[in-house]
Amino acid sequence: MGCLAALFTLPAQAADEEALQLARDVIKLTRECDEDLNKQRQQQAKQALDSIKPKLEESELPAERKALIDKHLAKSKEFGEKIQEAYRNLRKEKLPVMYAKIYTIKELQAMKAFYESPEGRSIAEKRGLAEMELMPLWVEVYKKMEEQREKELEQELPEKK
Repeated sequence: MGCLAALFTLPAQAADEEALQLARDVIKLTRECDEDLNKQRQQQAKQALDSIKPKLEESELPAERKALIDKHLAKSKEFGEKIQEAYRNLRKEKLPVMYAKIYTIKELQAMKAFYESPEGRSIAEKRGLAEMELMPLWVEVYKKMEEQREKELEQELPEKK
């Protein structure tokens, strides 16, 4: 009976492997985990944080407060980089599994065929354009949020007399 059960699981395992490989192919073709796009996003987030530093240096805050805010900004950068890395790793590991669960092999084959076509390649190349155009707006929102955090941090610091 054990051998019989193994025979019935082989096609399912083969289908799972086929689905996973198709999912990986589709993800690669659609640039879902494109390192260039990830690096651009990370660079833009870094620029947003870096733009705050000159304002801090020009401010009339006491040196102690500037140092504390600078330390806070450095920790924010480091934390952001760690989050980006963790998210990238999660996407690389789990996205193919999710695709293989969500889509049938026929759907994955159709997606792969589409993204291998000239139109599909063009769409995949343009996929991040809207997101990249949105990024400067996000940077402005992020700057405002970071400035608000700075103000809140300043209020928590004891007043120098």
